[in-house]
Amino acid sequence: GPYTVLDDCYNASPAAVRAALDTLGELAGSEPRAAILGAMLELGDGEQAYHRELGAHAAAAGLDLLVTVGPLGAEIARGAADAGLPEQRCLEVSTPEEAALALTGNLDAGWVLIKASRGARLDRALSALTEQHQDTEAHS
Repeated sequence: GPYTVLDDCYNASPAAVRAALDTLGELAGSEPRAAILGAMLELGDGEQAYHRELGAHAAAAGLDLLVTVGPLGAEIARGAADAGLPEQRCLEVSTPEEAALALTGNLDAGWVLIKASRGARLDRALSALTEQHQDTEAHS
């Protein structure tokens, strides 16, 4: 389809997500870039702060679109907004399937990072993107 997807939705820590965002920027170059990010699980008492800090890093990564999933994803969105990512480029959704719809409704093509802990089930966002692309091709 119109996206080059970096699928890394099975394990996440703050350092790993920061590194993935940096890699996205290196690979995408001047092409549009987006990230679908969800919960980093098992971080303990500071989990909300870790997610907000990650949002700040996402804002600095030059994303054209940030889609966050779930309650801890909302903390990522807050951190990104606090760091200056414009509201129209930062979307909060409840489910991975909604994340796929938000992406396709707001970015026509480009590079996409999908990253979270396995428990966030962001593999469902990739499945939904694939289904959307197949449906579009079938109706073309």
